[in-house]
Amino acid sequence: MSHTERFLSGLLVGTIAGGIVALLYAPQSGKETRKNIKDKSLMALDSLSKRVDEIESIIEKFKKRAPVPPPVDEQNNEFLL
Repeated sequence: MSHTERFLSGLLVGTIAGGIVALLYAPQSGKETRKNIKDKSLMALDSLSKRVDEIESIIEKFKKRAPVPPPVDEQNNEFLL
């Protein structure tokens, strides 16, 4: 598992654990709690969407800066330099 995958897994587990603790200690009605969950979920989704867009943009920049690989002779499976 890569560093990024471990980070995202930890982030997801932490978010779920935090949500559970918040629900257990919430001093409000079920209706208010559900509204808060919905609102915060939408905010989190929006934030995640923005982060994904930023990461896609960064990846595209790196793709443009990456060197083009040399052509390959497919019959001999050798580089044509």
